[in-house]
Amino acid sequence: MGTLLIVWIIRNWDFVYSLFNFDSSFSLNDRLDFFQAYFNSYTILEGLITVSVTFAAIIITYLLLNLSRFIVNFSDKAVTPKVLEWSDKGSVVDKEVFLAREKRIQELEVRIDREREEKLKAKAEVEQLEQKLVEMESNSSSKKSVNPEMDKETITDQEVENILELLHQNDLDELFKEVASFILNGQMIELSTGGEFAKFELIKLNHIEGGKASYDLTPLGRLINRKLYLN
Repeated sequence: MGTLLIVWIIRNWDFVYSLFNFDSSFSLNDRLDFFQAYFNSYTILEGLITVSVTFAAIIITYLLLNLSRFIVNFSDKAVTPKVLEWSDKGSVVDKEVFLAREKRIQELEVRIDREREEKLKAKAEVEQLEQKLVEMESNSSSKKSVNPEMDKETITDQEVENILELLHQNDLDELFKEVASFILNGQMIELSTGGEFAKFELIKLNHIEGGKASYDLTPLGRLINRKLYLN
């Protein structure tokens, strides 16, 4: 509405000027006659032209506003970061770059917290597994007699590492864990399978029934089994 009024005033400036600058010799009736004559001469076409000019002015105004907004945004998004990058790389950081890095840091913090929780959970599971393994060995020791002389043997770390390396080289790691589990649960195993580990002095033969045999874990076998589970 304001735009329409401004356009009408511009297009009818002579009427507005006359409205405030009548000659002192003009009487009130003369002035009224002037106004009546002016509006009688005002046609519908003049009104349509005024409205059309008003719409054109509004459209041009919005186009110029959007153009200026485009220029401002282009300057902020494209020109300013480049200027900052070229002029002062050390002390000035673009806001978007800062926010992106801050978001990345937050994501890393969340990831570290999640990995820390998973690590603590895994540690708890290892401790539970170790405790279960100790209990199984304890139960097995109470059911089966093991040569006291073997318990007194000193098993060196190097010996343990050598056995682990031999098992790994021959792909016997998982098989020994399975065999040890059978032995700890009082189950019999194939004689040929037991022979593979008896030669490493990991198990000791008790008795044979048919094609299967009963074995006991030696102290070295218990230690190797524990190492395999913990690794």
